[in-house]
Amino acid sequence: MVEHSTLLVKTVRRYLKLAGSRSIVALGENFISALHPALGPGAVAIYLMADSQPELVYSDETPEGLLAEYDHGGSARDPMLDHVLGTGVPIDNIAMQQEPDWLAGGNDEFLRKWGFGHCMAGPVLLDRRAVAVVYVARKKAAGAYTRTELEFLEAACFSASLALEVMSETGYLDEKDQERIRGARARKEPTKVPRAVALLPPRAAQVAELLCKGLTNKEIARQLNISAYTVKDHVSALCHRFDVSNRTELVHKFMLNEAYGS
Repeated sequence: MVEHSTLLVKTVRRYLKLAGSRSIVALGENFISALHPALGPGAVAIYLMADSQPELVYSDETPEGLLAEYDHGGSARDPMLDHVLGTGVPIDNIAMQQEPDWLAGGNDEFLRKWGFGHCMAGPVLLDRRAVAVVYVARKKAAGAYTRTELEFLEAACFSASLALEVMSETGYLDEKDQERIRGARARKEPTKVPRAVALLPPRAAQVAELLCKGLTNKEIARQLNISAYTVKDHVSALCHRFDVSNRTELVHKFMLNEAYGS
């Protein structure tokens, strides 16, 4: 019990230190310090969003070639980035594998090319808008990221959001970074959906969101340009995932979850 309490105190201190960062470099270093005990060794890259284009501001253990390739076109075909910017919540590559654009874009092959098997991305938010995106990646042998590890990333992103807000409001950022943040803050807010929906794989999340709006399977199929049978399969999988017996119970369970950012 004492050992568990000591571990909890150390974890809280790391996240508080991250929230107290007063430079981009310190933010990156404290991000790694906060996540490393939970996730183990891996690569980290932090991008500020400037006019919807990610600009690298910090990286650790990330191959230069990977960063260069991503900078020269990789970000333009990154569905994970689109998801994070659109929902304001983290996601991992296993969930993204249910998204056709992820597979078609060769994103898993891109990871393997640079020696990684798994990755996650999460947003740093100001005024509900993603002003920065954090990527973490690790070797395939380390295994896929778990739901708990995704929540550790979400907690670290929240702490980083607090730090960046203070830096932005108190003059700790240089003018270039401040200008990037001003541009990012002008972006459209993430879509307001129940948090449980936003954490789903993209296609499942689309089906769940339309379910919450009261659409029938046929209406969802027409809107997403998929078959009603595919929608039915998604609904069945969601019912199984959330341990409910029908779509009414499923929607009720979604709506019990606090809408993100509300």
